[in-house]
Amino acid sequence: MGRFGKKDTLGRGGGHGDKENAGTGAELFVLWAGAGGSWKFGAGGAQWGRLGENAQERLCPSEPEGCLGMPPVGRRAGRVDTDWQLFHIYQAQEETSMKIETERLILRELTLDDLDDLHAIFSDPESMQHYPGPFSLEKSQQWIKWNIKSYATNGFGLWGVILKEENKLIGDCGITMQNIYGKMEPEIGYHINKYYTNRGYATEAAIACRDYAFTVLNLNRLYSYMKYTNAPSMRVAEKNGMKFVAEVENQKNIKTRIYSISRDDIS
Repeated sequence: MGRFGKKDTLGRGGGHGDKENAGTGAELFVLWAGAGGSWKFGAGGAQWGRLGENAQERLCPSEPEGCLGMPPVGRRAGRVDTDWQLFHIYQAQEETSMKIETERLILRELTLDDLDDLHAIFSDPESMQHYPGPFSLEKSQQWIKWNIKSYATNGFGLWGVILKEENKLIGDCGITMQNIYGKMEPEIGYHINKYYTNRGYATEAAIACRDYAFTVLNLNRLYSYMKYTNAPSMRVAEKNGMKFVAEVENQKNIKTRIYSISRDDIS
């Protein structure tokens, strides 16, 4: 991936991108206000504000048909009197990767270099109490490979959750295709290292994934499901704006609770 220069984090209501790009990487910022349903884009030192007529060509000259879910040219961002949520989505010219940045976290694609940190979660009996059992090292490795394949196939998957202040992978969170009501649907899942739970990290990551799914991926509905005994995951789904929609049983008579939210629910 290309090298990137400095960037600053915007606060309430916008401001300047005020960045320097270095090397061969190109960086695109996507700014989304959930309540007003408006887009803002900026790249390089661009002023945050209304989209110009040639916004796509200016920001993504090699992709005139669109860039990472950008709305059609001419669709302009309006004024919104709510807080903006800032996402940094990085795109390199040599290869495409993605990152979502929140106040405390960075979500980025998993690699096999993450195996030790992720396996520390999946091999722990307490962390895996709502699963059939802890993962072997091989199964944790397969988990990462499954997500890498999903990035290529679907454009999304479970992403590594990096705690900024420690630069440490503390879990995963993202979107995968799961069998919901007999149909493959996008589902937000999350797993956080037990030593970092009860600090709001899962909720912060899940909300970022929800907004990314609706604004960048243009998905219309999302789900989360969990074993009926998994109260912490239920709370995260509820804090993510999801509503309980059903409780179903599988062939082993294990109850699963399903939560859901649509794009219209937050627009």
